[in-house]
Amino acid sequence: STGTVTTLAGSTGHGDVNGVGSGAKFFRPRGLATCQGGNALVVTEFRKMRLRCVTLESLQPEIKEVPPSTLLADFRKIAAGDASMPQGTVTFLVGPNQQRFEHIAKNLLCVRSAYFDSMLRFKWQQSQDLNIEIDEPDTTPAAFESLLEYLASDTLQASSSLQHALGVLTLARKYCVERLEALVLQSLQAGLSAESVVPMLDAVAGSECGEDVRLFEHCRRFILSHSGDVVRAGALDDVHE
Repeated sequence: STGTVTTLAGSTGHGDVNGVGSGAKFFRPRGLATCQGGNALVVTEFRKMRLRCVTLESLQPEIKEVPPSTLLADFRKIAAGDASMPQGTVTFLVGPNQQRFEHIAKNLLCVRSAYFDSMLRFKWQQSQDLNIEIDEPDTTPAAFESLLEYLASDTLQASSSLQHALGVLTLARKYCVERLEALVLQSLQAGLSAESVVPMLDAVAGSECGEDVRLFEHCRRFILSHSGDVVRAGALDDVHE
């Protein structure tokens, strides 16, 4: 309707290559139809009698937006002196070696995590102990320290490795800390590189979580768009069909 002509996929010459933009090649395309509400195209190829799907820019996967901070409002709840708020502290025994994280205030955990709010108010409310211990064996002390740092300050520590970032992501999901989850996903997406993209894709492969599916798609598109850099980085050496 605007008179603008744009190349969405493919380039000059015949070929049979899947790719992003000009990285794709078609073999004598003849038919074209829209699908998915106009967000994708189906291309028919004349001689091979095949259908090819072109995902349009509008379907580029978007990682969820980072929600606004609630840190000030959460601390106001603590300062207000809610009588129903659990009192006392929690000691966490983290990792296979049970590293101790001591004197974590129950009221801080409750206002910052929906999981802890439910568990400390209801599951453990019958306990007469002001101080309780909780085992957290399935993570690393470094990832758990990043979780606690976020709960106290609303900031995400720079990840020292992909595994560290994924560990923090797992904790954010387990303890229902939505904003931390979004921050980690944003950091993972922004940190995609030729060296990290294949391990990251492998880490989220098979997950049914919507955000992991989107991250997987980002990784896949990155590889297609930067295949030369990924190969030169040696990231594909251990990948087999």
